[in-house]
Amino acid sequence: MNFKERVFAVLRHEEPDQVPFSHYCTPTEPPPVGEFERELRNKGMGYKAWSYTVSSVMPNVTTETHVQGNILTTTYHTPVGDVTTKIRTDQKRTHRHAALNLEWMIKDVADYDPVIYMIEDAVYSMNETLFYQTERDLGGDGVVNDSISCSPYEMSWSYFGQQKWFSEQLRHPHEFEKLLKALEKRVDKTMSLIMNSPAEIVNLGSINGFYGPRQFEKYDLPFYKKYTDLLHARGKLCMVHAHSINLRFLKDLIPKTGLDVIESFTLPPIGNLSVEEARRAWGDRIVIWAGFPDPVLYWEVEEIRKYTESILKSEWASYGFLMGMQEQGLNGIIDDRSEFYVKRGLRTVMDIINKHSRHKCK
Repeated sequence: MNFKERVFAVLRHEEPDQVPFSHYCTPTEPPPVGEFERELRNKGMGYKAWSYTVSSVMPNVTTETHVQGNILTTTYHTPVGDVTTKIRTDQKRTHRHAALNLEWMIKDVADYDPVIYMIEDAVYSMNETLFYQTERDLGGDGVVNDSISCSPYEMSWSYFGQQKWFSEQLRHPHEFEKLLKALEKRVDKTMSLIMNSPAEIVNLGSINGFYGPRQFEKYDLPFYKKYTDLLHARGKLCMVHAHSINLRFLKDLIPKTGLDVIESFTLPPIGNLSVEEARRAWGDRIVIWAGFPDPVLYWEVEEIRKYTESILKSEWASYGFLMGMQEQGLNGIIDDRSEFYVKRGLRTVMDIINKHSRHKCK
């Protein structure tokens, strides 16, 4: 089996020849390629790639950009007012988008109307070029999923930044609810197109751990129930990027979502939910695509070996189970020290997978 065949065997609850192990990549965050990357692919590693099949334009909004030093300022001019963002442009391999933002769109209450106007002004269309190009380039070395919509509540934080997002829900609840209503309409528009996406797997956002069970049940659960039903009717598999370290708080709600795959499931000792505990709560239907904890790669070789073997030999990971790197992966190599530990650690993990991971999928 090649990597793609292994992944779909697990997703369809069939038997792969070994546990698939993936590297994460997106159109804006491709993995570095070269000698070591080729070595890992020769050992069986493949790519979990995110792509997009929906594009958008805002016909009544003009955009102006200005660069000063390493600061990029973008101003959006709308008929009801202007909003600006500022980001740093001197990003390194290990950049995270949130860390680059110096100013977010909504800085005070006057910014709501222009942002809502922009959301409502957007016109969406299918654009499958990037998806097909990514599938063609990866071939059997990767699996490509469609990713465009998450729950309106989760999406809303990206207009504020995390800290202000919390306070705005209390300071300006009326305006915040208007923003959510606009985002709900946006999701309806994009999902009507994604229903016809060529992708077999659709990503429905993230579980970041920013908020707890009460907000998840109020805002996210209705979103998942609605769209997993519609996507299942089109033969799609529904996945969420659950890179929260405190997933235990949501373990009893996740089976109610209709999701097929919990991806980037953060394994202990970093995450607080074990595969055993998740299996007991979720049963056999939900596939666990675990994220191998980056800090473990810095352990001694024998400790990495024992840790990896303990996962692969567990009855709870003997079916419906995949593994992959967390989002940094090879991008976490930024100096001689990290290069030594990450390469040594990943070689150990892949050798153990190749030696021990023959298993049955129910």
